[in-house]
Amino acid sequence: MNIVSRIACVSIALSAYLAPVEALGQDLEPRRWTPLPPGMNVIGAGYVRSDGDVAFDPVLNVEDATVDDNALILSYVRSFEVGGKRLRFDALLPWADRRWEGLLDGEPAKVTRTGLGDPYVRLSIILAGVPAAGGRTFLQAKHGRRRRNRRGPSAG
Repeated sequence: MNIVSRIACVSIALSAYLAPVEALGQDLEPRRWTPLPPGMNVIGAGYVRSDGDVAFDPVLNVEDATVDDNALILSYVRSFEVGGKRLRFDALLPWADRRWEGLLDGEPAKVTRTGLGDPYVRLSIILAGVPAAGGRTFLQAKHGRRRRNRRGPSAG
């Protein structure tokens, strides 16, 4: 391998190593694309309680930190039809009561935050899959076919 090839290989390797990397996350939701009959309303609520130790970056001078977390989530789902396609509107409203305790610069400290979180609103459309129908037509279409993937965009 000549010197130009070696420089090119090292340059490519360094570029790949030093290039900024974008971290992407995905909110996985079971049964997200399950078809609902048009006109169906679903209301839900959930409660989560969590407590435990929290590890902070040593630069922040926080030691022996603990958290006590209580959260309530209310949700509403409405399905409807537009142009023969299934649409779904989701809204979530979280409320939380959180308390952190620990040593900050060697002194006891505590912080409490209580209130509403950021509401979440999403509109989705199923582009392929079971056709939009209600009542018996929906059940016949759903159970009379083999299962297949459903695809569609979601904006939230």
